[in-house]
Amino acid sequence: MGSLAACNLGIQVGQGTSGATSGQEVNLSFQVSCITVSPDTLDFGDVSLNTTAKASVMLIDKCTVPVTGIVASVTGTDANLFVVDNAPSALAAGSSATVNISYSPIALETRSMASVVFSGSDGGKGTLTLFGEP
Repeated sequence: MGSLAACNLGIQVGQGTSGATSGQEVNLSFQVSCITVSPDTLDFGDVSLNTTAKASVMLIDKCTVPVTGIVASVTGTDANLFVVDNAPSALAAGSSATVNISYSPIALETRSMASVVFSGSDGGKGTLTLFGEP
């Protein structure tokens, strides 16, 4: 099923009558993203203007199915200051990959903020929150 694993949870609801149980079955289903990012927050701390700081995170497939079509999208007010390098396009079931992130401040501000969303082709997502202080 790609990067989403479907989980079904059956709950039996009933009321006893004369020693017998009459009930109604309720099935709940939900989807869990296979893609996770560790750590899920990356704070570059103080970085001098017009320099580049680099750090790494792990992108992990926590499911028993491969994740394909992985795309990294940087979003947020300061998205232009952060760059994602070497994000894999696929992860085998249970595997991980190191992803490098760069931060290059170009002007003074209180704090730079952005997010990276790693999305699989079938909708699974892992999010990384980014911070830095120029």
